[in-house]
Amino acid sequence: MTDRDAARAAKDHLRTRLQGLPGVGGIGLGRRHGGYVITVTVAREETCAHVPGHYEGVDVEVRVGGAVAALPAAGTADTHEGAREE
Repeated sequence: MTDRDAARAAKDHLRTRLQGLPGVGGIGLGRRHGGYVITVTVAREETCAHVPGHYEGVDVEVRVGGAVAALPAAGTADTHEGAREE
């Protein structure tokens, strides 16, 4: 079982290690079995091979989530597709 502080430090180190790796969309923490895991979201299955299953004693879960794109800012015309202008 990994405590939050150890998991957070490992997550920060893993983020630095994976920085610049194409297809990594996000790195965070999750709760599993009373402890913490590092979660890594990738855009493509082939990126999974570059992410370790454990890092600094913390389990790593990889999720394939597809491409990540920014949403339009709130209040812009593109916020709601098909919105009417009055």
